[in-house]
Amino acid sequence: MKRRSLAAAAALAGLFASSFAQAAHRYVAVSLVSDELTYVGAPEGVTGTLHARGSSKVLPLNGAPFDRTVLEALAGSVPKRQPSATLSFLAMSAPAAFAHQEDWFDGDKVTLPAALREAVAKEGAGELLLVTKIRGEAAIADGTTRLGAGRLAGLGFYIDTFKPMIDPELGEIKGYIAPYVYVKLSVIDLATSTVTAHEVIQAARPYTSLKAQQMMDALQTVLVDAMTDAVQRPLKPD
Repeated sequence: MKRRSLAAAAALAGLFASSFAQAAHRYVAVSLVSDELTYVGAPEGVTGTLHARGSSKVLPLNGAPFDRTVLEALAGSVPKRQPSATLSFLAMSAPAAFAHQEDWFDGDKVTLPAALREAVAKEGAGELLLVTKIRGEAAIADGTTRLGAGRLAGLGFYIDTFKPMIDPELGEIKGYIAPYVYVKLSVIDLATSTVTAHEVIQAARPYTSLKAQQMMDALQTVLVDAMTDAVQRPLKPD
């Protein structure tokens, strides 16, 4: 009787281990958001009215450097959410991978560009964590109210040169600069090309004074914080 019990326990343990292995997620992660930075100027006041749009300037970025930041954030946060998951990473810099990303999505169905689809398939993963650019209304949080006007997309900086602000050291000044992150994290079942979950990320943080390198550091901080937080919702914990 004891031998039968041990054998049954071993069989159940084996079944449990097999079921656990099948349930564990195997992801490949791709980020396609930092081929460029956009500097967006706030609409200027004109006799009590606003222009419909502020001016903007696009700065191309070689090698999509902030996509590495996104992947590093996923590498640190996914295992905390799903310790059993395995995760590989792909880096892409071809211009076609960053263009017309909204056209890839049709409801919950996804049609990836051929080069991206082939690269993902070689990883042998069951699911894709895909980070792409989105466009949305400016919503900059200063802790007390919402700032900004117009629309933002991808990564960049929103610059307002006339809004009264309080600087901790200088007191009242005019203007601020806000690094922003407008992206989407999609969880895609590669067998069916279906989005099973997604998280829209619209994060922006105002600073009253930033030098050139500080601007890039601040953008990286906003990006890491946003990505780390975003993973918590579309990924179910183990």
